[in-house]
Amino acid sequence: MTEFAMQPEFQNAGELLLPQFFLKEESNSLFGSETETKLAKETLYRGFSLRNKDTEIDFDHLDAEIATVDIYGDEDYPRYKNLSDADRRYFQEHFVQMPLESQVRECAGKLYAMIDKRQNAVSSQDIKAYVERIVSAFERDRIYDAMQRTNAYARKINEKVKSLLEAHGQKNFREQLDARIIFAQPSYKLPERIAPTVHTKNIVKSLYVAEADDMNPLEERVIRGVASLDNVRWWHRNRERKDFFINAFINHYPDFLVMMESGMLLLVETKGDDRDNSDSRRKLDLGKAWEAKAGSDKYGYFMVFETRQMEGALSVDEFMARVRKL
Repeated sequence: MTEFAMQPEFQNAGELLLPQFFLKEESNSLFGSETETKLAKETLYRGFSLRNKDTEIDFDHLDAEIATVDIYGDEDYPRYKNLSDADRRYFQEHFVQMPLESQVRECAGKLYAMIDKRQNAVSSQDIKAYVERIVSAFERDRIYDAMQRTNAYARKINEKVKSLLEAHGQKNFREQLDARIIFAQPSYKLPERIAPTVHTKNIVKSLYVAEADDMNPLEERVIRGVASLDNVRWWHRNRERKDFFINAFINHYPDFLVMMESGMLLLVETKGDDRDNSDSRRKLDLGKAWEAKAGSDKYGYFMVFETRQMEGALSVDEFMARVRKL
């Protein structure tokens, strides 16, 4: 893979240590002193249970996913096709003849098998009981629908479990942050070289000779505007699961790092107006917590929407006006 080094004029960026969150824990040694370890989201998930959690999930407007798979042909890969009307009728007639208890058991079993593979912070027994509680409340028509569209239903349940898990982690994070058990300290060092799969050299002031070219129109619009400002020294496209992240109840990878001529470092997260509010709110709250603990005189966090308003976030125009003053 082609690698790109830092621009010669920005090589002092390699000396930066970006703050991340750490956790104070009691040591198991005989002396009983405290240890400091980098915070992992799994730590904040401790004590989570689905036992008393709500099962309110919107299963409407899902796409049909039932299909047949031909694995007996000469091809080296299976071929998919939607069920014919005759096959669909046969499936329906077979399923509706089953007792309700059997329908619930079979439906819950299929959903549980799919969801359990996607979760590793919740026990299998907990997930199984939660899915059974969901399916037990289904009417017959809903059970039949879930059997036809198992992937879609499993995805919805998985999203619900993930949301509940993150809410639990966020609560623990806030409590331990307030108790000074969690704190921020310099930790992450920018890599000397990067190797993005696709890259661009078309935007000025990039930290590296070339940056990842996986930007959507909003992201490109924002960073081109930022790069044109006289008080901006450099910018970097922060790559998901590869570069810097704010570590807490989620691992949040902001879209851009922006260094100002003043020496202040900004984290910038862009959001399309169609993005889910709950996900954006959690990222914004986390980003602002990071800013406060890292030191708001040296670090800043901004969430930028195209036009939509969210308390604490900015529109593109508001963001550009704010950065001009830094």
